[in-house]
Amino acid sequence: KVASAVEKGGLSAVSGIRKAASGTGKALKSGAEFLKSKIKQKEQPVTISNETKMRMKTAKVVAGGAVTVTKALMTGARTTAQMISRELASAAEKTDIGRRYANSDNKRVAAAKNLTKSAVSSAASVWEAAVDAGLSVLKDIS
Repeated sequence: KVASAVEKGGLSAVSGIRKAASGTGKALKSGAEFLKSKIKQKEQPVTISNETKMRMKTAKVVAGGAVTVTKALMTGARTTAQMISRELASAAEKTDIGRRYANSDNKRVAAAKNLTKSAVSSAASVWEAAVDAGLSVLKDIS
């Protein structure tokens, strides 16, 4: 029962994060458009030097590259964590205590295993959703 509640809570959190990210990106765009509509145009258009234009282009490329690198780093970190957890689980099963619990028919042990799996899975899902949400907002505003 508790493991099921943890899973449902994780799914709810993921759903909320995704909805918030979607709304945040749209709200930022909408706010920017509103502000642009309220800014009065000058009689003489502002002139921007070629050097400044190049700097702006460079900044935009660097920001896009930072998003790509961040996503790659997060993917790598997640994959590494998954590999480490598999290896730790495998190593733990080879210990005396690990063998004792792996072959246990005790309902409490089974419930603890299910709860741990659900908690870890939910935490990973929430983390992944948060990273994806951040990247989504960055894409929306850039």
